[in-house]
Order: sequence, then C-alpha cells, then structure tokens
Amino acid sequence: MNGENFNLFLTLVKLKFYIVSMVDSPSAGKTFYLTEEFLERRAPEWKSEILSTLKSHNIKNDAAIAFDDAIVLKFRKIADEKEQHTSLSSILNNLEIVSKALSSSSADEYRSEREQLAHSILEDLFQLSSNWVLHKELENRFDEYSVLDEEEVIRPDEAEKLDMLNSNTDNSFKMISDLTTNYINQLADYYFKFGGDIHLKDFWRDLEKIKKDIIARYRELFNSFGLER
Repeated sequence: MNGENFNLFLTLVKLKFYIVSMVDSPSAGKTFYLTEEFLERRAPEWKSEILSTLKSHNIKNDAAIAFDDAIVLKFRKIADEKEQHTSLSSILNNLEIVSKALSSSSADEYRSEREQLAHSILEDLFQLSSNWVLHKELENRFDEYSVLDEEEVIRPDEAEKLDMLNSNTDNSFKMISDLTTNYINQLADYYFKFGGDIHLKDFWRDLEKIKKDIIARYRELFNSFGLER
C-alpha cells in the first residue's frame, strides 16, 4: 500500500476510534454526523470522497463504523481499492486504453465504446482480486473462532463474533460470485461486439461443463443426506 492510501486507511481507523469514544450503543449514531464532523476537522480534502465511498460499501452511519467487527477489514478494502484504481489508471495509460471524448466519426465511437468496455472488464478483475483477499482474511478469522467452538471454550461474545463472521463470509462469497457473473457477461458482450474472428467456442463449452458439474455435485450432496432434489 503506497503512502497516500495508507494515510487514507489510517484516517479511517482513527475515525472508528473517535466514533467509538462518542457513541455508547448501536441504537445511537444513526447518521454520519460524527463522521462528517471528524472529517471536516482532520481530512477536509477527503471528506466528500470518503462519505461517498462509505455509502457505496453499505456503511450507512456512525453506528455501523463503531459496532461492525469487520469494519477495519472494510477500511483496508477501501484503501486497497483506491490503490488498485490508481494502478489501473497507470496500466490503462501504458496500454493506451484511455477513455476518449466521442467524436462525430463512427470509427471514434466504436473505439471509445470498446475501450470503455475493456476498462470495465479490467475493473471487475481488480475487484475480484480485492474481494478474494478480503474473503481469505474472513475465513481465517472464522477458523480461529471455530476452533474455540469445537473445544467448547468459546465465550458468548466470541460466539456472536463467530455468527457475524459466518454471515460476512457468506456475503463476501456472494459478492465474488456476482462479480464473476458480471465479468463473464461483459466478456460475452465484448466478444460479440468487438471480437472479430476470435472464437470462444471452447470457453463456452467449458462453462456448460462447469454448470453440469455443479448440478451433479448438488445432486450427490442431497442424496448423501437422504434428500431428493
């Protein structure tokens, strides 16, 4: 993580500690009042961007920042995404895949649309990479609490964290699945609009095989528990 993005991450962590010191319970802090007040003092140049980014990551108010056990991981993800977008811009510039203003000529319109779709596909791949890193961290934390549960030495507060981690891990994997689906859809869109004589028949055949394998695995799973599907 470069210096600017680390400073963003550090600012977000300080924001959490500040709100924790000011909010007593999840029932309080239903707005971004404390967040806005903190950013206005400590990072006015980032205030609008941070507020917009928090909302885009489904972080809805001060209470969510104070009482979400996974909030620091989400902050790390936000900082990593900012770094990846910066890196992505550099990569796109090096590859000369830069969005251009649409001109009156059909050739320029075609090129611009193609470059924008390529840009979107690359963003999906970076998002997938970032979400896999977050998912791995969630699974590792889930495993730590699961060991305590298996040994029957888990405390009530740890059991609550285990349930929350289980939910967060499920949501993380769903996000990965959704991003993968979106990537495949955009790949198909790119192929039929700009693929020319490129052939993807083998690729689509592999996707059909994956679909059949998943159906077969579900059937085996239900049969192993004496269920019919």
